[in-house]
Amino acid sequence: MQEELKSAAPRLILSVTDTKAEKTLYTLLEEAHIPLRFQFHGQGTANSEILRICGLGESDRILTMWILPKSAVPVLFHKMNESLHLKRRGKGIAVSIPLTGIQMNLAKLMNAQYPQQPHNTTKQEGCKMAEGSGFSMIIVTVNQGFSDDVIDTAKEAGAKGGTIIRGRRRGLDSAMKFWGISLQEEQEIVLIIVPKSIKKEVMGTISKTHGLCSPAHGLVLSIPIEDALGLET
Repeated sequence: MQEELKSAAPRLILSVTDTKAEKTLYTLLEEAHIPLRFQFHGQGTANSEILRICGLGESDRILTMWILPKSAVPVLFHKMNESLHLKRRGKGIAVSIPLTGIQMNLAKLMNAQYPQQPHNTTKQEGCKMAEGSGFSMIIVTVNQGFSDDVIDTAKEAGAKGGTIIRGRRRGLDSAMKFWGISLQEEQEIVLIIVPKSIKKEVMGTISKTHGLCSPAHGLVLSIPIEDALGLET
């Protein structure tokens, strides 16, 4: 079982693109035989400067997530760049995030769908992904209506913007009562990509201003980004 997981070397791929690119992305993922993916509608919050840099402006966005083995990421990113032109400013971003565990059946499915092959160095070089790019993704969950405040706070700490998606909080009664948090409360999830050099400062500032003891009841965490496409400055 461990060999299956090790062989899969799973990566979560997350892309944020304009709604106009939804059909193109769907076709690309179908042709790549991606067995399972998830899509969410969100809203970009970055200013016009960052819109030009990495396509996270104030407009409707499609956030798409799927899982791939690490070996398949370079080729897919190359195809995404060709189809979606993510290296052009304002077209969107895609990032690869290491996973430490997945369901074993999913690992087997990935290994069957993507057998180990020699790396295509030409496509890797053509894509010029920022492997070990020095970026992290900060994830902030807050009560509805506080996402704009989080973005403003993050910008003051050096961030450029982010993407907002909406959901609902669920949890144990005892835990929620301990923190004074209500269940079934509408939540806003803010995704902010920042250089690692300012990650701690941005997270600390958000937590201090919008943390669990604030009216926003915010939770703040971060995850590493291994490869990135569309974040070139």
